[in-house]
Amino acid sequence: MSISLNIAEGRGRGGDRELVRYLMIARGSLFEVVAGAQIAEQLGFLNVEAARTLRQDAHTLSAKLMTLIKRLTPTS
Repeated sequence: MSISLNIAEGRGRGGDRELVRYLMIARGSLFEVVAGAQIAEQLGFLNVEAARTLRQDAHTLSAKLMTLIKRLTPTS
């Protein structure tokens, strides 16, 4: 939920610079989700297949976020 809320907040701030800032925060939240899933897997609360799927989905989402960030970041 934090990921989508950060994206929404960045969009609402107006301007690409603020959006990029919040997209980076959203990416950080994504890494938190992956870390939480890894802990849940180690503790036996999440099975191996579900953890693998989550990591794959997180990797895909991270790549999409980075593509968007790069497109919105001006080149010097």
